[in-house]
Amino acid sequence: MEFKINDTISDYFEEIKNLSSFVSKSSEFSEPCSIEKLLSWENKNKIKIPDMYKSWLLLNESSFILGGYFELYLPEIIHKESDNVLIGSIVGDGEHLFFSKLSGEIFSMFEGEKQSYQGFDEFLSNILGKLEEEAENEYGENWLDIYNEQI
Repeated sequence: MEFKINDTISDYFEEIKNLSSFVSKSSEFSEPCSIEKLLSWENKNKIKIPDMYKSWLLLNESSFILGGYFELYLPEIIHKESDNVLIGSIVGDGEHLFFSKLSGEIFSMFEGEKQSYQGFDEFLSNILGKLEEEAENEYGENWLDIYNEQI
């Protein structure tokens, strides 16, 4: 069965990419990951990557957003005995983004505190919010008018 990229994730990707190019802090988005590479990872590790995150990876294999405030990348298994799979870092201060290999839940951990997300799309909404905040800091409260003229 062919995997279809989730439309909501695709829309977030385009919005995040466009807004990232508008603000001055650097962002980088790699080339898309291949479905074969993701399926191979799933088969090798006997873990299913949540569909929304798989969609993101099929749009870009790794992302460096807002000067590294957010980084997203291919899943990494840190400890074989752990139920958590590492997929990103936030702020660069030790906060990490994971998914549960048992439930597919997306969550972040920082100093033992867990922040759960209803889905990967909710996490992307947080990225977009941070980008909008940065745009307002740089361009003022009328940033959206300037953005719409440029994009």
